[in-house]
Amino acid sequence: MTSLLSLLRPPRRASGGLASDGSRTARPEAGRWATAGRLLLGFYFFAMVLVNVFITLPSAKTVYAGLADLTWPGFVWIPEQVIEPMAAPFTMALIAWECAVGVLLLSRGRAVRLGLWAVLFQVLALAPFLGWYEIPNLLTAVLVVWLLRREHDRSFPQMLGAHRSGPGVAHE
Repeated sequence: MTSLLSLLRPPRRASGGLASDGSRTARPEAGRWATAGRLLLGFYFFAMVLVNVFITLPSAKTVYAGLADLTWPGFVWIPEQVIEPMAAPFTMALIAWECAVGVLLLSRGRAVRLGLWAVLFQVLALAPFLGWYEIPNLLTAVLVVWLLRREHDRSFPQMLGAHRSGPGVAHE
């Protein structure tokens, strides 16, 4: 039986990006660690969907009131005056956002890059609202920047299909 790490085997080739002068340049292929990081990030977003469905949504106003307590001065009006009055619809939009980001991260190519940019936007945009709890998000931002420097040519379903096909089978 092949190991779980064989799922994370890097793709056979890297597609090229564009350098500032317009010439083609290749980003390094996403190796096992980069692929594992991307997949974990994608599954984390799906886990957050479950948290928001079962914990945040039923008591959304209370959750966002607690968020206001963590928020930096000057930003408190956002959770208090914008998010709390529409707590349930905001949470449903957040759930849809997290589903979309999770799907993008488990995809391949440009979709993964779009998902990574969305993660970077989210972790940086949350900074004023999470106080000291934002520190782990800053580490996530570093991971995302590193992942953006890699090519992600295989989706999670393709990895599963290749794993089921056995070793030595082409992945494209």
